[in-house]
Amino acid sequence: MSGTNGKKEFNSSFNCIAKVYLSEELLAFYNGLSAGFLRQSTYTTARMEVEAYHNRFERQPTVLASPVMGMFAEAWGAMFGNPAEVALICMMFDNSLPEAERRNCKNVSDALVSIVWEKRLFALCRGYWPTVGRGMAVDMV
Repeated sequence: MSGTNGKKEFNSSFNCIAKVYLSEELLAFYNGLSAGFLRQSTYTTARMEVEAYHNRFERQPTVLASPVMGMFAEAWGAMFGNPAEVALICMMFDNSLPEAERRNCKNVSDALVSIVWEKRLFALCRGYWPTVGRGMAVDMV
């Protein structure tokens, strides 16, 4: 099993859990949880808003209209959830960097500020199109 730096670090999931527990602390298992919560709340809220608008229509949607609206809802949700996903990935890879290059983000807001401060606001849009494409394909199916 490879770590975030591409090297084979763990033999199994249990080996990974044991090494993280022994080398760090119990709370290390919750690193990135704030970013996951932010991503899920922004993504799901935006997506549900589109679906609520879709449900206002009195007639049943056609076979074609339903997946199209679902794909639009996914794209809309991904647009709002992507910055939190970028922060999550940034927080995950932080431990694989040399000590001098680490951001040492405590939570998702710290990571977002750090990303915007270092790389500007548009850095939060990295990976937007693959995220949208993945979501639209999953929702369409």
